[in-house]
Amino acid sequence: MKNREAAVDHWEGILETEGVPTLATKRQVADVLGVTTRTVERWHACGALDAMKLMGAVRIPRRAVARFLAERYSGACR
Repeated sequence: MKNREAAVDHWEGILETEGVPTLATKRQVADVLGVTTRTVERWHACGALDAMKLMGAVRIPRRAVARFLAERYSGACR
């Protein structure tokens, strides 16, 4: 568990450096990951990426993106 959290912290630092805000739009996440917004929507729909509604707009916590990347690149989520 400690290694997983370290990996999440690592990815969150990279995302922060890349300018991803604490609560990002689907477009911001898609742009930094080099995918379409539809791909981000699919990841959310299948439960791989957490998101929330904030005043009617979907926002994705930077920590959720970091968790997604840590799982994806550790081999735990394919």
